[in-house]
Amino acid sequence: MQLNVVGHNYVSPENLHNPLIPTDVECAAFDENGDWLVTFERRDDGLTAIESRLKFWLYSTERNRFEWHHTPRPMYKMATVA
Repeated sequence: MQLNVVGHNYVSPENLHNPLIPTDVECAAFDENGDWLVTFERRDDGLTAIESRLKFWLYSTERNRFEWHHTPRPMYKMATVA
């Protein structure tokens, strides 16, 4: 199952032998009212350091979609538990 949070299109790579590696949403949770969404995203291209982030999204009734609210900066490295 895929979760498309922001509605971006995948962009074709310039070189098909070196494909783009998308960020995967590994975990998502909503608050009890459905106003807030929290996502845990990870990107691993196998060459550089693994990127992982926690993002908070707030639902916009005007735009009928979730909009990125903030991403906390990691204070220390920790294991991810899903």
